[in-house]
Amino acid sequence: MTEDCITYREFTPHPLLADYVKSYWYFSNESDTVHSFDIMPDGYFDLLISFKSGNIVDTQLTGIWSKMVSLDYLQGQIIGIRFKPLALYSLLDIRIKDILNNYCSLPLKAWGLNDEIIETKSDKSVLEVIKYIDESLLLLIKNEKEDIKLKYLFEQIGESSGITSIQSISDSVGLSARHINRKMNELIGISTKDYAKIVRFKDSLARIKKDKSDFIGYFDQSHFIKDFKKYTGFTPKEIDLGADVRFLQYYDFDNI
Repeated sequence: MTEDCITYREFTPHPLLADYVKSYWYFSNESDTVHSFDIMPDGYFDLLISFKSGNIVDTQLTGIWSKMVSLDYLQGQIIGIRFKPLALYSLLDIRIKDILNNYCSLPLKAWGLNDEIIETKSDKSVLEVIKYIDESLLLLIKNEKEDIKLKYLFEQIGESSGITSIQSISDSVGLSARHINRKMNELIGISTKDYAKIVRFKDSLARIKKDKSDFIGYFDQSHFIKDFKKYTGFTPKEIDLGADVRFLQYYDFDNI
């Protein structure tokens, strides 16, 4: 794969969107060939806006990935919004359980976004598009619908890297583990325990880029390797996240 034809950048959302949006990102493939990329489970879901010659050609919503998937990208550009699960309740008021490990087409009007404005701004710069999306999402925040207990649940799982037991979180929240599990399944299509495992795995990826024997958060190294193979099909020693552009989110573009 020719790395110099691939561009990938991430951008930080407005601070008021921090509970709902992990990041905005931009991808560009300038070659005439199809490139395949391996997307790792990370506990987020994305809205993908695909461009060709400055025109929007498709908009897709992905579900949560509970396994590594390989996707083929053609020549063109994509601007993505990487959402946190809490956005489903307090920002977007939708559910994605039916597209677990999958995606569906979704018109931008459903998000309060205007195709024509985005296309006009895309002729100027990616930053102009992202600024417009950022400002539009700020208008969608539904503070009156904020579920404090659900927010606390996601915060505890995230801050503990998925290690804190679901029972201890349910005790702190004041909801039964069964109720929390039902709520999680209704939102994203997987159990609270499975979501926490994905978060633990996602946080381990940043560490193994530096040290492939770092299995902090797991009972032992064999448990870590077993979980890693479950999500990727590989052992930690068999992949190099920072040196292989197939792992787009983890590739070290600055070192090209």
